Amino acid sequence: MAVEVEELILQPFRDVVERAKEAVDNAETGQEDEPEVARLMLKSARSLMKEGERALQRLQPLWDGRVAEYGRAFTEVMRSNDSILERQRTLEDLLYDLDDFVDIETFDAARFVEVQAASKAFALNLLETIKRMRIAEPTRSETSPAVYKKKHHEGQGQAPELCSASNAWGDGRASSPTIKS
Repeated sequence: MAVEVEELILQPFRDVVERAKEAVDNAETGQEDEPEVARLMLKSARSLMKEGERALQRLQPLWDGRVAEYGRAFTEVMRSNDSILERQRTLEDLLYDLDDFVDIETFDAARFVEVQAASKAFALNLLETIKRMRIAEPTRSETSPAVYKKKHHEGQGQAPELCSASNAWGDGRASSPTIKS
């Protein structure tokens, strides 16, 4: 599940880098035909590529550290954060449209500026959220097998042996961790 959430959250930055590299290649190829447009396109695409790379360089180690420390609890909190999801959707919408502007004939500098601004806003939002997030371990009463079974498996047709504390999280914890902000 961590991979799925990581893809959801970090993949847009990889897409930013990929689209920017494509635009750089197209601008370099079109330099002879349209030198002024190619120059502007190179500048815009390189700036966008740097923004995506900067975001990945800062976010990936922080992400990996939190996943190592908190595991699934961290990824679930990230998946359910509305602010993050809203900015992620905004960036993905802009990236979807950017495909139409990575060729020298259709280049639009304003589109690159929009994507760069959205990428930066999303990266800064993620950095702040991840750094400020505190995930507390569940209290003792929340971790008892009986409480876990009642909260998570009653009425779901689960056999009692599947509700033991040793298999709920895979590491001995029996219920969801709580989040402290």
